[in-house]
Amino acid sequence: MLTIADFAAFDWQQVLDIHSQKVIYEFEEALQRKAFEARNSGDTPRAEIFAFLTEIASLGWESGSAGEPFKPRFLLTDGNRSRIPTDYTDHEADLLKTLVPTVRDPEMRARIADVVWERCRDHVSAEIAVEANLESARRLEDPEDWVNGARRIERALQIARALRNETLREKAVSHAEGVLVRYGGNDPSFLSAYLMKLLLKNGHGDAAQYAALANHASENAGSSGDWRRAREHLGIKAQWLHRAGKTQQAEAAGVEIAETFVNEADLAEAAATPNFLLVVHHLQSAIQALRTVRGQRARVDELHSRLLRVQPNTLAQMSRIHIPLPVPEQAIQRALEAVTGKSFNEALVGLACISVSPNVDQLRQISKEAARLAPISHTIGHDHLTAAGKTAARTPGASANDPDENNPAIRSWMFRHADFIRVATAQAVNAARFQMVLEHPVCLGDWDNVVYENPFVPLGREEFFARGLHAGFTGDFVVAAHLLIPQVENSCREILASRGVTVSTIDRDSIERELYIHELLPKTEFKKFFGENLTFDLRGLLVEQQSSNLRHGMAHGLFDYGAFQSPPSIYLWWLILHLVCLPVRSRLAPTESG
Repeated sequence: MLTIADFAAFDWQQVLDIHSQKVIYEFEEALQRKAFEARNSGDTPRAEIFAFLTEIASLGWESGSAGEPFKPRFLLTDGNRSRIPTDYTDHEADLLKTLVPTVRDPEMRARIADVVWERCRDHVSAEIAVEANLESARRLEDPEDWVNGARRIERALQIARALRNETLREKAVSHAEGVLVRYGGNDPSFLSAYLMKLLLKNGHGDAAQYAALANHASENAGSSGDWRRAREHLGIKAQWLHRAGKTQQAEAAGVEIAETFVNEADLAEAAATPNFLLVVHHLQSAIQALRTVRGQRARVDELHSRLLRVQPNTLAQMSRIHIPLPVPEQAIQRALEAVTGKSFNEALVGLACISVSPNVDQLRQISKEAARLAPISHTIGHDHLTAAGKTAARTPGASANDPDENNPAIRSWMFRHADFIRVATAQAVNAARFQMVLEHPVCLGDWDNVVYENPFVPLGREEFFARGLHAGFTGDFVVAAHLLIPQVENSCREILASRGVTVSTIDRDSIERELYIHELLPKTEFKKFFGENLTFDLRGLLVEQQSSNLRHGMAHGLFDYGAFQSPPSIYLWWLILHLVCLPVRSRLAPTESG
């Protein structure tokens, strides 16, 4: 059992002092190396100290999560996970509380004090954490590599608010505002945007001052052709104007946001080789943005007409991606090769492309061949039971002479064989995902480049996709399923609607409602746009009672916890990652996009 005397016996902090990268996940790597060295040399006490400090440094902190900021770094499908502060023993908590004031480095001091605060609700440690986070933020401040410094400010403000300590809260707010004034909206990335959103979220800041700053930042970004950053600052400008009660000016900012998409569409269409897929995407985004602003019907109609003119040109620019399905052992090896030793974005594209939806024609042939080889087992009908023993569906006997998947028996076996393929794919996905977790300390913000300005992710739904994909990446497929399933349904609906398909219905009382996914999947237009294989895959995963039925199981509370930590849920997370990554794969990994 470690004691404070063990820590005082040697200068363990020298490891941090000499490390050039003063950020917690870099400390984790340095401390882990020291733990290995000590263990290999037989120095057990030092190995235990460095292993304990490595665990503390490795805790996953979720930006924006004030309730339970520390999440398990590893969450396995069998329910096991890495420790979080609430798992620490009383002895460990007391040890850390005593250690906090002795830690020289502000980044490490902030982390240990934060752990003590979350574990014990010790106010002294919380106050130290606020001060140390702000000190670390000053050291990490960088207008280009801005994320770490900005998140330290955010955490300092979170803790100060939790303490209801006005002095510390004002200090954190003053620090954020000082950074904003220092750069004046001229920073080249998203530092000012992040800090202004932090002020907005917590009810701080002068609305007129920061509306002007956000406008200046958007103009800077637009002049350099960085339309995404321009939109981000225009959105923040609109929020400040709403806060100031200037509704008309805020709506005008909304129109400006839409026009940035039009600018991008113009550039894509005017290129030497026009990219009509991008033109369509940007025009659709512009129309969506304008529909949130009053009085823009004429402009929406104008852009819609342009969209209809351009859309036929996209077909020639679409290509088929064919990846043969290997046996499970090969799939796992190929999945690992697709992600190992690559950057996060490149590995993500590799993971997204390790497989495709099962081929319907092949499933049909497999099912008919299985019926021929095992006629007795296939000619006997079977029931599909729920966890409570209730009959959810009934399948009649199948024959090798049954014509196609429209036959209930053949269709049932097709879904069953698709389930087998999904299990194999889920094994490969999980192996690759775990390898990526080992190589990349990913946080929620790292998904922004994946979900924003993505043709599959509707405007305003980016955070749902980011949080759902991140949850699955860390192994929490329960949260992933509950966040992503409704959003995939909505994405399919919006994509069909943008192509002129009716996706709503009206009853005898003129009450309208949107069509649900089980009503969309049978549509000819759905299969035409998404393809027969993906349509069949989504049907089995989401709404087919003879298969996974995850959408209905989630929506109606039919399944227990384990059902969403199972291979079908893992596969569904991967399939959604596949759908989200493919449209932006050239942006995420240009060298891999071929």
